[in-house]
Amino acid sequence: MVDVGRNPALLDLTDNVIVVWESNTGIQAKLMAPNGQKKSPTFDIFTTQDNVSNVKLTKSADQNILITWESVDKIQGIFIDEFGNKKSNIVEFLSEFEISQYSMVASGSGTFKIAFYNIDEQAICVQEVDSNGQAIGELYVINNSTSNSYFDWVQSSDQLKLIWHDGSNSGNIYGQTFNNGEASSEQLIATMGHKLWEITSEELSENSTAIASSRWGESNN
Repeated sequence: MVDVGRNPALLDLTDNVIVVWESNTGIQAKLMAPNGQKKSPTFDIFTTQDNVSNVKLTKSADQNILITWESVDKIQGIFIDEFGNKKSNIVEFLSEFEISQYSMVASGSGTFKIAFYNIDEQAICVQEVDSNGQAIGELYVINNSTSNSYFDWVQSSDQLKLIWHDGSNSGNIYGQTFNNGEASSEQLIATMGHKLWEITSEELSENSTAIASSRWGESNN
């Protein structure tokens, strides 16, 4: 069987670019130069017969590189160095929850915030975790009024915001800011059919629905 790469993610480390992707046998990776030239052959990060999806690369504040993915409704991950060498065993994040999608962001020295769709609660939730996958602090239930929601983190120099779309073709986009372990109240970011992936941290910092409407006023058709 020919192995097929899907849904790549990359992380620019100045001297190296790490590219990871889903394959028929798990998670694979390759090192590239900033100019696009190959610096290594393809190598395996994680091999499994189970389906894997939603592979992501995140660098923590203490410069640890974390590759994560979904497998059998769970978030798994492994730490690597800048050359792709493994630095840990497989880590399970939030193993007590059944998860259908997630988004991860570095939030402190060796810690991460994970936004995920909690299947049991049918809600978008946020939990801070350490490098061992253990929860830190309280679980935030962000939104439990919509199903099949789309969400992601937007980070700027002075704020960390989770944004989400209600999953419909003509729904609204909302945001919630996290600062020093505290979460703000829900804010309306944009209305009527805006594209979640077009949101930028600069426009979010303006917190202007008028700007949002002119920038993302196209329909999701």
